Amino acid sequence: MTPADWAFLRDAGKVTSVRLPIGWFTHGPHFCAGTPFEAYGSIYVNAWTAVKGYIHAAAEHGITVLLDLHALPGGANKDEHSGTGMIFPCFCEATWADVG
Repeated sequence: MTPADWAFLRDAGKVTSVRLPIGWFTHGPHFCAGTPFEAYGSIYVNAWTAVKGYIHAAAEHGITVLLDLHALPGGANKDEHSGTGMIFPCFCEATWADVG
């Protein structure tokens, strides 16, 4: 998204809020540890920084962002869109305390 994109959404689209679906792994590689995504953790090194940049850019144009958490740790259901393709979800006890 460029500043012009945000301005277009605000001015032409009269957009006041956008939805950003993210997975728990977006918070960084340490959130992938011990999961089927551990081998791909390095992909998420700067992901949370990018999300925060997106939120700040939206705010600069008077647009709010709804963070829509998808793909819960261990999976919320048996389908791939929940973060795993496991038959039985295995909720974990991870906390969000260190998310900054």
